[in-house]
Amino acid sequence: MPGRENQFRDWYRSTIEELSRGYLVRESAWSEAAAIGDRRWIDELADDIAIGRKHIGEMPQAPERVGIVHDSTETSYALHVTRRASDPLLVSRR
Repeated sequence: MPGRENQFRDWYRSTIEELSRGYLVRESAWSEAAAIGDRRWIDELADDIAIGRKHIGEMPQAPERVGIVHDSTETSYALHVTRRASDPLLVSRR
């Protein structure tokens, strides 16, 4: 943005201020899942896991926040697995 540094600086400051007024706590439902996606993908991933317990659950809708765009109205699902089952996921899906 040559010649428009002040405009960018104003936009940047106002964006940071707006974000700082929002609810910025990480929600455990999103960070504790081994995977999140549509039901078909989660089912396929769960079928690949041969060991440990698995649980598939519906995810809550993400709250609307400044700067976060969620263009899908489809429900997301989470795959929860034991640690013993999650370690191979990191290698097998690369």
